[in-house]
Amino acid sequence: MSSSTLAPSDLFDASARPGDPATESLAAATGLRIGYLPATAEPACDAEQALHAAGCSAIRRESARDGRVLAALVAFLDRGDLLAAPDIGCLPGGYGLKRLLDDLDACGATAVFLAEELSTAGEAGRLLRNAVRAASELQPAAGLARPTAAMRDRARAMAAAGIRPSRIVRALGISRMTLWRWLKEDAARADAGAAPTLLEL
Repeated sequence: MSSSTLAPSDLFDASARPGDPATESLAAATGLRIGYLPATAEPACDAEQALHAAGCSAIRRESARDGRVLAALVAFLDRGDLLAAPDIGCLPGGYGLKRLLDDLDACGATAVFLAEELSTAGEAGRLLRNAVRAASELQPAAGLARPTAAMRDRARAMAAAGIRPSRIVRALGISRMTLWRWLKEDAARADAGAAPTLLEL
């Protein structure tokens, strides 16, 4: 059963749902409880009712898809405060999960996502941060150069000269995944069966 169908008393009573991180965080919150709704949410929708049931004293709706309202809410939060959202998917493109986690760590507040019954506090929060960190490392950073054949040739020459992959990607402005793919393809075409140690990024 999702948190949106819980009775208000269950949302505050951690013993009613032992082991549920979202319920435990709601019960442990000592400060403000503020609800957040995406711009696409309809008035009086199930998500809004769930936030009321979670004890939110105020609910703010995103006015656009840039995350300005969410950023303002998080900037307002203090240690012990709690931000409740219907689900992780409601976070706007301009304010992603990684940024939210970093900002919550800075102010000492907690967020809960009702649909997933997930909290950013405790062991569940640690696992969530590890997953987000791993995912961000696989994604190319903004501002990277578009890979070209000339860049690939230079990367190959630098690797052959023994230059470490971390220095190659900085010099060429490419992502680690791009370099890894190039080296892997080169190794597959090489006569030697073993992949070079340069693949260990």
